[in-house]
Amino acid sequence: MSRSSQPDGRATRQRIRQAATQLFSNNGFVSTSTRQLCDAAGVTKPVLYHYFATKEDLFRQLVQEAVDG
Repeated sequence: MSRSSQPDGRATRQRIRQAATQLFSNNGFVSTSTRQLCDAAGVTKPVLYHYFATKEDLFRQLVQEAVDG
């Protein structure tokens, strides 16, 4: 696959963050599974873990951004 045909990593990361924000807001952290996150963002688990080490890491980043914003 050529570099120009690869999806933009920033767009993928943003899609994951948007899906996580929605799911965490609606279901809470504990009730949101990584499978739900992947399905909502349209990514696989390896892709999710490429951008975020854990579900907790993703949650922390979202909370930190809200606090800093």
